[in-house]
Amino acid sequence: MAVQKSASVLAASPTCGLLNQSHTRFNKLLVSYDSEVRKRACGRNHANFGIGTLVGAIFPSPTGVRIRWPTTVTTPARPSRAGRRRGTRAGIFATRNDDPRKKYYVLEMFPYPSGRIHMGHVRNYTMGDVVARHRRAMGFSVLHPMGWDAFGMPAENAAMERKVHPRAWTYQNIEAMKAQLKSMGLSLDWAREIATCDPDYYKHQQKMFLDFLKAGLVERKQSKVNWDPVDQTVLANEQVIDGRGWRSNALVEQARAHPVVLQDHRLRAGPARGAR
Repeated sequence: MAVQKSASVLAASPTCGLLNQSHTRFNKLLVSYDSEVRKRACGRNHANFGIGTLVGAIFPSPTGVRIRWPTTVTTPARPSRAGRRRGTRAGIFATRNDDPRKKYYVLEMFPYPSGRIHMGHVRNYTMGDVVARHRRAMGFSVLHPMGWDAFGMPAENAAMERKVHPRAWTYQNIEAMKAQLKSMGLSLDWAREIATCDPDYYKHQQKMFLDFLKAGLVERKQSKVNWDPVDQTVLANEQVIDGRGWRSNALVEQARAHPVVLQDHRLRAGPARGAR
């Protein structure tokens, strides 16, 4: 499958501007990939999307630089597993802390390890990968990690339904989704991988909470909350759709509770005058 590209090169702008200017162009390119990707992603072999080759099609050139990209982008019929293994062993996307080059950090939202990726994942991580590859091509030392939003009630509920331990269910899904994401050829530094359900990760959140508590930035407040009687958890307003929980579809109840909250107005204001 080939994607034809315009030869025109736009003027440079900051990365945020690049994303805004390039969004329409990205949509057009992604649509041309969709039909082929959908056919392959449902089979045993996942598509090698050739994401790195999208950079020139989506992004304009940086200030003062004219880049002549190839006029045709070709996606291989099958993924090169041997090539991906060689790249992993060589650590071509690994980021050194002592790299003297200017640093750039790319982080997409962590996926929830539901067990399988879908086209929403493909879209999201393709866009982040384009940014990472573009900056790496411009000479930056790019940190592009991956992690898993794996902590909380959804994992526990799913594990109870399947009568397995939440840890076993979660890490099985992580391994399955990790293999699928690797098949896309994303420029991720997998040595930086984290899971939010890992004690080595959330112990830092717990320490931060204790620091906030010690500083008087945490308090209990009586308030009404959205209570899901099936999932047995509090929902954010965005998780209530037409009066029902977004996962359980149960009617949400207004319950009184005493949640622990951060005094965000004090956090925004910064330290008091005269404080050291």
